[in-house]
Amino acid sequence: MPFSMTGYSEAAIRKNNVKIDVTIKSLNHRFLEIASLKIPELLKPIEKEISRILKSYFSRGRFELSFNVDLADKTTEKNVEVDWSAAKAYFGALKQIKDNLKINGDISLSDIASNPALFIYSERKPEYNNIDKLGIEALHKAAKKLKTSRQKEGASLVSDINKRMTLVTAKVEGIKKLAAHMPKGYSERMKKRLKNLNDHRDVPEEKIAELIAIAADRSDISEELSRLKIHIDHFREILKSKVDVGKKLDFYIQEINREVNTIGSKAINALITENVVSIKGELEKIREQVQNIE
Repeated sequence: MPFSMTGYSEAAIRKNNVKIDVTIKSLNHRFLEIASLKIPELLKPIEKEISRILKSYFSRGRFELSFNVDLADKTTEKNVEVDWSAAKAYFGALKQIKDNLKINGDISLSDIASNPALFIYSERKPEYNNIDKLGIEALHKAAKKLKTSRQKEGASLVSDINKRMTLVTAKVEGIKKLAAHMPKGYSERMKKRLKNLNDHRDVPEEKIAELIAIAADRSDISEELSRLKIHIDHFREILKSKVDVGKKLDFYIQEINREVNTIGSKAINALITENVVSIKGELEKIREQVQNIE
């Protein structure tokens, strides 16, 4: 069963203190194209992998992707260490000042702690291991769900196309029956017209018969009807396939349209013309549906 190129999916992966959400939206396109990608800095390392992963699931489509990372523990750990070498030197310097200036009293902790140069300040952000692997896992999960979504939509498209092609086939059969009587009716009309013209001219009967035969041959649509049946049969066979059928279906719709147009240009029967108009209307609706098949 063919897949639609239209679909939407979302998936989430949660492990330890990390939650990754992925949403994918796809639309019809001649090729596979990533039209929009929203990805946080933490997942930038997997950016090149995204296209490769999508190609492993899909052959055509215009994709819009969005990644979101939620970190449960965002607290930055702050550390303070003592520069012992500087502290000892500072303490020694204070003692020298005290002794040389004969200052009474002891050197207290507050005297030393008041000097910020004796302390080393640092921050350590939380580490999140394998976050890129989690991003890829979430993308695979979303892609699988999108494939299922496109498959369901594809089944709906195929059902509608089959119904419309059944209507087309019925109209073609109607044309076939009408066409069986068309050469005879055309010949009689041409014969009558030529006879009226020949009342005042010396035109040999053989020439009249030749003109009638040529005109009748030009109005014959048996070959077009035969090719039309072949194209419709091929179209239906392709519609049963699973992947990469959209372009083939589009080609056969063009071929079917071409034969129908030729039949319409040759038709001298009002009912045949009416059926041709009806067929073209259905083919246009089928063509619109085919444009959305992968």
